[in-house]
Amino acid sequence: MLSARWLGVWAFLAVHASMRFAGLFGPAQWRPLILLSFLLLWITPFVLLAKQDRQAIGMRSLKGPLGHVSALSVGMATALAVFAVAWALYGLSPDHPFSSVRDSYFSGVTPNLDAIGLFLIFTVPALIFSPIGEEFFCRGVIARLGEKSFGAMVGVVISAAVFAALHVMHHGLLRTPDGWSYVGWSGATWFVLMFSTSLVFSMLRMRSGSIWTAVVAHAGFNLAMNGIIFTLFL
Repeated sequence: MLSARWLGVWAFLAVHASMRFAGLFGPAQWRPLILLSFLLLWITPFVLLAKQDRQAIGMRSLKGPLGHVSALSVGMATALAVFAVAWALYGLSPDHPFSSVRDSYFSGVTPNLDAIGLFLIFTVPALIFSPIGEEFFCRGVIARLGEKSFGAMVGVVISAAVFAALHVMHHGLLRTPDGWSYVGWSGATWFVLMFSTSLVFSMLRMRSGSIWTAVVAHAGFNLAMNGIIFTLFL
């Protein structure tokens, strides 16, 4: 049964990654595929996990306001740490991963709004779609199945590797008129930073017993990241 569920994991991952890639690198009218790819991940705990496994990851375990504020703060602090490490290495140059995230925002049709309006347009979806989708799938489904198959720590590592690899699309792969390339050391740095961020989210989920703690922390990360982007990278 676990092997069949793992096949389901890789199938969902392949479809999500393909939709996400097409939305990022395809024509502007394909950009909604990015949000749809996250919505696809929302259903994965209900398709790939048994009821007891959903209970084990804390699908119904909602922490109180103080727990959510704490998780939000940890997520924002993690984004600041990621920014600081990359800034120390690359400054505000195109090698800083947040510059690539900025570029992905403006690769399609950009509304004619001021900086605050643009921040809200891009941030509100980032507080909902990717935190729920990626946490349900990575910290929920993959970590739980990994725990049952190989042990808790291996499950955490597998989920972190998948999470980091998906984010290489945002800074790592580069499409130019001459074809595809890899940005080099800064892409590797981004992978390590996203892997470490995943470990933070996993720690929060395991300590709290609730997947929603990781969701809130992820939303805090995106909030702080976009705050930095729209303050320093415009």
